[in-house]
Amino acid sequence: MDKRLARLGGTLIALCAFLSGCYHLQSADAPMDVLYYPHHNGYQASEELPLVRSSDLLILLPGMGNRIDSFEQAGVLEQLAQAQIPVDAVMVDAHFAYYRARNFLPRLQQDVLLPAREAGYQRVHLAGISLGGFGSLLYWQYNLDQPTEGLPVASAMLLTPYLGEPEYYAHRLNPQLSPQLVSEDKNIWPWLEQLPPEQRQHWYLGLAEQDEFYQANRTFADLLPEDQVFTTPGGHTWDSWRDLWPRVLAQFKRDFFQSPTEESP
Repeated sequence: MDKRLARLGGTLIALCAFLSGCYHLQSADAPMDVLYYPHHNGYQASEELPLVRSSDLLILLPGMGNRIDSFEQAGVLEQLAQAQIPVDAVMVDAHFAYYRARNFLPRLQQDVLLPAREAGYQRVHLAGISLGGFGSLLYWQYNLDQPTEGLPVASAMLLTPYLGEPEYYAHRLNPQLSPQLVSEDKNIWPWLEQLPPEQRQHWYLGLAEQDEFYQANRTFADLLPEDQVFTTPGGHTWDSWRDLWPRVLAQFKRDFFQSPTEESP
């Protein structure tokens, strides 16, 4: 028993170091930290709302273990600049502690959506990887019940999102099974299945074939139009997300910022 405890202790220490400074010991402080990346100056980071703004704001939600500058360090902001989409971005430090404390949704509305509305943004878009993809869907659901008046949430870009435990969607893989654990907070499948198709009209999904969430993501893809689903052969890594992100952005740009006559042949 002592040896097993020692090994466990060593594993936890190693895991804590791996997750960038004891990630799981972070607290759900208010307000959440944010970094703004305005389109007009090439997506240079700022802690303040930009004085010169686009009409649209893209809210970036991180995956498990990511820091507030992870999207920038991984080159995702550079890819956004290359896509030439007139949208500002904001990276939100919505780490796991906010989900654990069950205040992620009101904090996102209070600390990001409301200031964005007051600043004059006309609509927002959600983008999340892994845990952040799950958070994007949670906020979409929350916003339907408690919307930020005057600031519509127009789209969601989801890269290999966490979609809950296998029991939650097992009935979609095997029609002989009944839906399981439908009352659990983490189970968003009953909501996904009853949501009108027009609510999913501008959801974009990126899948990775070697990803641990691939089966759940492939099942989720059945609820979306084919041209809004993108696949890469990689795993649950930044390499996969960097491969998926430009393709997701291209479809997003066509849907929101280009007329049919502007599209390339």
